Amino acid sequence: MENKTIAEFWQAFNAMQGEIDDVQKSGTNEAFKRGGKASTYATLEDVLSMCRPVWSKHGLSIVQNCTTAYHDTRVAVKVS
Repeated sequence: MENKTIAEFWQAFNAMQGEIDDVQKSGTNEAFKRGGKASTYATLEDVLSMCRPVWSKHGLSIVQNCTTAYHDTRVAVKVS
């Protein structure tokens, strides 16, 4: 990456971070209880629905790299 591109990425990343609020927790886990009440957690859907619009606004997206079990090749998977 060029220095300008890296600087632009970090400017967008910093702006994006400042706009994301705490994610609401809609998931419950009965296996872990506190005071007799099931614990709560933010599901992947909760996180993505909160973050996607802000990422897109700043020209960012999430990419997950994975390696197959049969070949030593990398495949980029865009989560949309």
